[in-house]
Amino acid sequence: MSNLNRNAYSHNVINVNIQKINVLKLKISILIFLIIVLSCAYLKTYHLQFYNCAIKVMTPTQELYSESGNAIFASLNKELKIVLPIKCESYEVIDNSIVMNSVDNVMVLSPETGVVSQVGKLNHGGKYIKIDFINGISCTIENLVVVGVKNGDIVKKGIEIATIDPNSKVIMKIFSSGGNVNNLQVIKNIVQWTD
Repeated sequence: MSNLNRNAYSHNVINVNIQKINVLKLKISILIFLIIVLSCAYLKTYHLQFYNCAIKVMTPTQELYSESGNAIFASLNKELKIVLPIKCESYEVIDNSIVMNSVDNVMVLSPETGVVSQVGKLNHGGKYIKIDFINGISCTIENLVVVGVKNGDIVKKGIEIATIDPNSKVIMKIFSSGGNVNNLQVIKNIVQWTD
């Protein structure tokens, strides 16, 4: 084989090897892209609901409070109708507390129209909200993850105020100006008690 043929052969082998390397790089790039897409799809399928709800509470699309708080309270009946703040499979009433076992829904709703008087952290790291209602009645909702209200906000009944972890325990405690309300009952999702 002449030098010219050897050079041409070597040049062809190098070109073929470069093409193989380029094809391999392309395949690796496609594989990495597919891994990223599948990872995003997994996160979207299993975790997006919680994160979307957390974002919704932190930047709410609906009005969380009213500038005319007196108008809200004037429109209330004298009788409070405090409802459970989450959808739950089961609950247990213990003294002045209702311990609720949440389902997949992670949103916490205001149980009645009122004023947020406290937002804080519990000893174990969860968060809580205290809401004052009319007639000296208030409640706390505990074991929250993301809180979308602050002290002084006037919240309407049924609006989204916080999120929880799916399938977690949420505790709601009812208080009166005289102390704890201990004889609680829940009838058709409405919290009731006798003085």
